Amino acid sequence: MGSHEVELFPCDPTGSDIPASLAVPEHPETVAVHISPGTKGQGAFLVLWAKQQHCQAWTFNTQKAISERLDAEALPISMMAADSVVSLRAQGNDVHYADEGEPSAQKRQQHQCDALLSFLGQAIKTKFDLSQAIRLGRHFSSFSAGSVTLSTPKSKEWMLKDETGTLCRFSETGGEWLEYLVSRAFERAGARQVYTRVRIEWSEGNRDFLSKKYPGEKDFFVRDMDVLGSYGRRNFLVSCKAKTDPATIEESAREAALMAPLIGRYTLPLLCHLGCDKSYIFEDSERKQKVRVIGWRELCRPEKLRHYLDELRELIY
Repeated sequence: MGSHEVELFPCDPTGSDIPASLAVPEHPETVAVHISPGTKGQGAFLVLWAKQQHCQAWTFNTQKAISERLDAEALPISMMAADSVVSLRAQGNDVHYADEGEPSAQKRQQHQCDALLSFLGQAIKTKFDLSQAIRLGRHFSSFSAGSVTLSTPKSKEWMLKDETGTLCRFSETGGEWLEYLVSRAFERAGARQVYTRVRIEWSEGNRDFLSKKYPGEKDFFVRDMDVLGSYGRRNFLVSCKAKTDPATIEESAREAALMAPLIGRYTLPLLCHLGCDKSYIFEDSERKQKVRVIGWRELCRPEKLRHYLDELRELIY
């Protein structure tokens, strides 16, 4: 299933005004009504309207990720996750993401991330440890895998080079480099509609108020999400932490567990943390939410990322 346009309209709590509110379709044979299961009156009145107009009526089966025909025998229709940014905007949010409307910048980031992921994929076969290299900082000299060398020419600045020149540069400051890297890794694993640095803006009035209350601060957001994407029938969120201290993993995983449901009820939460040496499932007992924690090594293994998304999809209904 897919949508090219979303139109919203109000109805009363029972849904009884729906049949009178919807226009008579010119070609009812091309119209299908899909409702979510439950006892809500809106679903019942939508089906009533469909029957009155000789349209098809379907109901979502969330666990099977299909929509099933109610009024006739028919093969089920597969459900796919909606674009997470479109969904957030449909809720009335002012949403922006990194490199929006800048295809050349997006392609440049992809090329740089591909180069770094390729290097790490080779380095992972040795004793190289990216987290340890970042901990060492200026005390790290360089490391080569094949003809490619990673070095730190100055504090918190990193460079990847081969015999043709510079392949990639990134700065530790802010952690933006890891967000781009995670986005690209999930794209290479088969995820769709992957966005980096997704931010929901405050209204102009609220921004003015916050600017006056916190002078000197520049960025004010209702919500700041590192990576959002879609995989099969589910959306997912990845919180990215370029920290190397394992002691901060649990707090960061709880943050991901809190954030994911705010995007959507069935959003899959993951955490990429440089302090994680071995991937595992963290369970937030308070929210009864499971979070898949990964480190930099998993980013080099598309099959692992697909497995983790499939696994979370089965664990979280």
